[in-house]
Amino acid sequence: MSDNNSESIPCHPPPDELPTLIAIYVSQGIYGILSIVIYILNIKALHRQRNYHDKTFRLLYTYCAIFSVSYFVAQYCTRRFVKIGLFCEDILRIFGEPTYILNPPKTVSAYCPIAILVFHTLIALHRFSLVFSPIRSVQLWEKYMNWVAIAGILIPLYFMWFLIPAKSYAEFEPYEHTMDLQYKKVFQISSSLYSTIAAGLFGTITLLLTVLMLLLLFKTHVRKLKRSDYRMIIFEIFMAFTTFVYAFTQGILYYSIYIAKDLAMRATIMRYRNFAIDIFILPQAWTLLILSPKIRSYTIGFILDRVSSIDAQSKLDNIRIYGFISIGIYIMNVKALHRQRNYHDKTFRLLYTYCAIFSIIFFLNHYLFRRFVRLGLFCEDILRIFGTPNYWLNPFKTMRAYCPIAVLVFHTLIAVHRCSIVFKPTKAIHVKMAHQSFLIRFSKSFQIWESRLKPIVTIALFLPIPFMWYVIPAKSYAYYDDYQDTMDVQYERTFKYPESFYTTIAALLFGFVTLVATILMIIFLMKSNVRALKSTEIRMIIFEIFMAITTFIYALPHAFVYYFGTVVGDLELEAIALEFRSYAIDILVLPQAWTLLILSPKIRSYTISFILDRVSSGESQNKSENSSNPKGIATIRPRNENTS
Repeated sequence: MSDNNSESIPCHPPPDELPTLIAIYVSQGIYGILSIVIYILNIKALHRQRNYHDKTFRLLYTYCAIFSVSYFVAQYCTRRFVKIGLFCEDILRIFGEPTYILNPPKTVSAYCPIAILVFHTLIALHRFSLVFSPIRSVQLWEKYMNWVAIAGILIPLYFMWFLIPAKSYAEFEPYEHTMDLQYKKVFQISSSLYSTIAAGLFGTITLLLTVLMLLLLFKTHVRKLKRSDYRMIIFEIFMAFTTFVYAFTQGILYYSIYIAKDLAMRATIMRYRNFAIDIFILPQAWTLLILSPKIRSYTIGFILDRVSSIDAQSKLDNIRIYGFISIGIYIMNVKALHRQRNYHDKTFRLLYTYCAIFSIIFFLNHYLFRRFVRLGLFCEDILRIFGTPNYWLNPFKTMRAYCPIAVLVFHTLIAVHRCSIVFKPTKAIHVKMAHQSFLIRFSKSFQIWESRLKPIVTIALFLPIPFMWYVIPAKSYAYYDDYQDTMDVQYERTFKYPESFYTTIAALLFGFVTLVATILMIIFLMKSNVRALKSTEIRMIIFEIFMAITTFIYALPHAFVYYFGTVVGDLELEAIALEFRSYAIDILVLPQAWTLLILSPKIRSYTISFILDRVSSGESQNKSENSSNPKGIATIRPRNENTS
């Protein structure tokens, strides 16, 4: 590429989009750096464990972390960082022609995602073998561990060997307004096809191994595994899910490029692919940190040694700060939504408002009764006063049973609302106002939701009651849970209906419906309506995808709580599942505030302007006070002086 061509390429985004891009990529960079640090701490913690089982997993996880960090750094620097215009012209001018200098970063960016898929599959195989034959599998993995790692390193070369002898160059993509590295073909082989085959193959194998592991686990080996094994199995379930999300996105990307040949569809999918990459490679650091007590204790101990001592009060303060900041963001989001006047935002505004109300009530209820009393504050007094069944605690228990199901119901309604917007085609009508005719385009779904919005919301408010009606007439009491070392509120059964069973049915039902509606929405979107949607619609669809994932994550621990507590009858395993459920509650109810704030420019601009107005008003008030008393002389006023 010549200098003139490189200078004519508009590397810099439009000025109105630059603040949004900077905010997005700075947040992604902070998230990536924190994930890299957690990866390093996880590996250090794994190397402190000496048994064979952890030795094998340590080796596989270390390779997976190395490839994940390398891939994120390469992808972030080449496709995201330059999107705001930094060094874009210089890179295109220097590396616009095919050269071997860019061959290593191009090879790494093609090798690492396939290597991550391979080691995800090996981790899934490792977990499956421990459930299938614990003793024999430990011996085999110990004997052939190094050979398995070598095979895992060599397998990705089969899917990208043709990139190694090829020259690479920097290319500007106008549809995505970013720069990427391309290669000059030496062999007539499509790298996208082989990457898609690898993603589909290893993603499917990982998912199948996870399903088989769960079937074997629930069949015979439940009591033989330790608590640490259960946590690692749940980690592998999350890993299989994120792997399949990445594989699904890679398959749709290949379809848009080579089968549909739609560049606009490709640009839209690439936006989703950035989120899929973050979901694919980075959460394995956070999930291992959350689910493994040994990793968590080492990380906390490391932070305690380096920073300062953190007691239970400060841990609770962190949850409280996170929770109350989320509540504040919920309120700001609802206020910003109420400033928008069209039908689409009116429907979403009402659904999101109810979802925020029930989320806040559920978080406060769960925080006060299962976390705040964990410090011992008022615990003896509450147990002494409310230790016997009474009707005073019935409202708290009823709201605690009602709110999570209500949140699930409104999550499902939001998913159906987004799916209907994509499914129903738009049409134009002429509207006469003030002797003038205007052409207005709207979707049929807007009209349907507008005409039936109040009945739908009324039904949604009553829909959770069939899953918890038996709690309403029952007396409630406070009791101390020895396994979780905390206090909880339980109800005295009037009818023989287990609460966990119906809550599990509701969680799985609405979680599954939300996930199905999201998948259908993506299929409809990729099929025909990519060009018809605005950028704001695409952002809201991404928000709904995250909401579906968090809803399904919340539904899974409920199933484990019911299985371990009611079917198996193991209180220790039930306590572990309840511990996971505490994290799942934070994942379910609080992130919807942050994701809407990040993804919606209108919400973000309103929130930023609101904060800036408050700060500027405070600064102007301080300046006026300083200007009225420039020398800093204290002014003494009479005690009974009346001032206007």
